[in-house]
Amino acid sequence: MIENSHTVVRILPISSSFLIGDDENVLSYRINYLLNSNYRKNSNRLLLFLVLLLPFTTNSIVFEAYNPPPVDDYTTKPADSVQESFILKHKDGTYSLFVNGKFKKIDDINNELYSDLPIINETEE
Repeated sequence: MIENSHTVVRILPISSSFLIGDDENVLSYRINYLLNSNYRKNSNRLLLFLVLLLPFTTNSIVFEAYNPPPVDDYTTKPADSVQESFILKHKDGTYSLFVNGKFKKIDDINNELYSDLPIINETEE
């Protein structure tokens, strides 16, 4: 135990004083200085703000690799191909969409996108 007016040191069986290579007077001076001093911490407020803001900004920015969209999904079609397209009804009850000379299977025939297209029944050849 260390007091202000008189230096009283109790030797404990396990002490941390061996970690400090200085004299016991220096150690007591340091402890008294820290306990009795009235010092103000000088910190730059802008620096503290930036340090506190850093975790939030690093989690809000996400980098992703750029991949161009697939060409088949985002191609423009001329107006002629849309006017020449139709829906083909197969014998088994499934439907296919004919656009630009290609057939594509349709799962939902009741979709509003297909409402203006003519439905042609498949015939036996």
